[in-house]
Amino acid sequence: MKLRDPDSFCFALLQIKQDLTEARCAELVEKTTSMVRKWTDPGHHSLPSLQDALILEIEHISKGHSTIEHAPILSLWNKKLREVDPENDREISGVVNELLDVPTVLGRLTETVVEATLDGEVTELERLSIKNAIQAVHRELNDLEEAIDKAAGSKKI
Repeated sequence: MKLRDPDSFCFALLQIKQDLTEARCAELVEKTTSMVRKWTDPGHHSLPSLQDALILEIEHISKGHSTIEHAPILSLWNKKLREVDPENDREISGVVNELLDVPTVLGRLTETVVEATLDGEVTELERLSIKNAIQAVHRELNDLEEAIDKAAGSKKI
């Protein structure tokens, strides 16, 4: 498994694929499992259509793996838009909302570590999955820090 940038579509798609399974993702969008795998490969430039991404995101939310506020693809999309226009009205959620994201990613990290260490050995694939989960924790903590900085600047917490 290749290390993925947590701020990439392949990382967001990997989260969905891991939660729904590769076979289920392929079935939902009527593509091959090979194509779904390519979408999560940082070395491959294939990405799903907007319609396919929406289908996957909706299924991910409907199965309880995320919420609209924390959906992997939508969250990344919003983050990328904020990078282009940081002074717009689409501010990062308030401090409390960002704080509530932290236990979710810590839970995913915990689950990843527990699953990887059940048999006493950690494979390279499992090691990379753990590193990806750690990066997701870092990203959420950075978002929390940014929300605190914004709140301190506006005096609204």
